[in-house]
Amino acid sequence: MSKDEVDRYAADELVLFADNDGDIYQQSTTPTRKNLMKKRARGEYKHHQAVKAWAHVVEAAAKKYAKEHGDGSPWFRMFSPATREVAAQDMADRFKHAANLGEYDYLLPERDRASGRVNTATERPIAEVDAEIRQIIGAVPSAPGGSKRGSRRAPASRRS
Repeated sequence: MSKDEVDRYAADELVLFADNDGDIYQQSTTPTRKNLMKKRARGEYKHHQAVKAWAHVVEAAAKKYAKEHGDGSPWFRMFSPATREVAAQDMADRFKHAANLGEYDYLLPERDRASGRVNTATERPIAEVDAEIRQIIGAVPSAPGGSKRGSRRAPASRRS
């Protein structure tokens, strides 16, 4: 495969590997998300730079994938630069979409949550959204019938 050729299946495999490997998740993915969320909170987020940040995660995933599943060829031959770029772009796009929905607001530092900054998904202050979530979680009713949760008793309309 030439270095300009994109293998979409390999890019997808690389993204899946990066998402599902515990070491990469803890050592690369989570710190990258935290960093990008800080930039979003400060208004300094630039998507083309986020792709470069995700490229570091993709490179770590490619190296580990080649070590664990490779046929002896080096990681940079197993995944062409174009393939790694597609994987990084995919991860950056997925991050941006999830962050816009507010999925990573919990990664923001406490000062940003308490400062009245706005949740990008709801356009409401983050502290207000967090309080509403806590209220909803605290107000979840228990299952009817107490501990008989898995009971196979027929509904009243079907009992004789």
